[in-house]
Amino acid sequence: MIFQEADMLKSLLCMMMVCALLPQGADDTANKLRSGEWLRIHVIAQDDTDEMQQVKAQVRDGVLAAYQANRPADDASMLENARTLLRLLEDAACTAAREAGFQEDVHLSLVNADFPAYDLGGAVLPAGRYPALVIRLGDARGHNWWGLIDPMMALWSASLPPESSPEALPDTWQWDWSVQGFFRSLMCIFGLCAPTEAADDPQA
Repeated sequence: MIFQEADMLKSLLCMMMVCALLPQGADDTANKLRSGEWLRIHVIAQDDTDEMQQVKAQVRDGVLAAYQANRPADDASMLENARTLLRLLEDAACTAAREAGFQEDVHLSLVNADFPAYDLGGAVLPAGRYPALVIRLGDARGHNWWGLIDPMMALWSASLPPESSPEALPDTWQWDWSVQGFFRSLMCIFGLCAPTEAADDPQA
């Protein structure tokens, strides 16, 4: 019962925050992503074994926690904060990987990369070239987890579709305003998505 009440409270908080966090339109969303005000984070596993997926999750959690605990108190963008904390975030990634039993290389870098549009349960993230914090585990041939580096806005357990996907998605941010679609979009944005809903693509 306590767990259910905690989930309900988290959901209510998410709905209250959405008014402040929803983008004003496709252009505004793209500008936030391209300018680095919002920063994508990618954790790419060495392979797709169950063990590596656990390592990937621990590295993700370690880096997000380090960012949350050490980010400056000013109004700097996520990208600027990540640059400032880059060494610390890399140490956090390595520490989390070692604690999970992974002894291969852990490489963290800030890059600019082209990303396809991505449909996230009713909200379409626009395609474009965006800065991203990329963490590669070993050979980095497995699934990648991606989200935003600020844990309060993280898109938990979402994986990118292959860039060669034949289905062209519109270069806009769209919301499904049905009750089910709206709440599913909120759940995805604030970390309440079921982890199996967007992790099926072996090329992601």
